[in-house]
Amino acid sequence: MRLWSALAGVLSVCLMWLLAGLSGQGSGRWVSALLLAFSFYGIYYSREMRPYSMVIALTLLSTYLFVLLVFRGRHRLAVP
Repeated sequence: MRLWSALAGVLSVCLMWLLAGLSGQGSGRWVSALLLAFSFYGIYYSREMRPYSMVIALTLLSTYLFVLLVFRGRHRLAVP
């Protein structure tokens, strides 16, 4: 049961790295990913059996796709 929360926590760190990479600063993506990886709440939510870490991962995914849609002009991701 806790495996899904742990996987969502790892996915959250990867998505944070991708999202921070859109800012254009190379060191910012590593700093933000490390802050999420070693934050108290990130570790705590990844150890619980509740879906909090999945909510964080899905929020980061939707934010990443929104930034791609709006600022990068990739309108093929949008639903017509």
